[in-house]
Amino acid sequence: MVAYADAAQLAALHALAPEAKVEALAEGDARKAQLAAAQVVIGPCDPALLADATSVHWFQALSVGVEALRGGTGTGAARPDAEQHAAYQRAADR
Repeated sequence: MVAYADAAQLAALHALAPEAKVEALAEGDARKAQLAAAQVVIGPCDPALLADATSVHWFQALSVGVEALRGGTGTGAARPDAEQHAAYQRAADR
């Protein structure tokens, strides 16, 4: 699943991994269903997204600062609340 990608970007990713199912990340209930089945997600560093990605093996963040979700103390990173931390930890442990 890929967030914020246009058709050309999705095609380029598919060309790199033709055996993979490459899809744009949907919205609402369709998004939850996609995330539940996805093994790889390329998207924003969002605790809700991570919580829905129950089968993910690889999460590629689109930004820096993801250590805040795991409770790190990177420069300027605020400590996440317990729910955010737990969602990230579940994804990281898969």
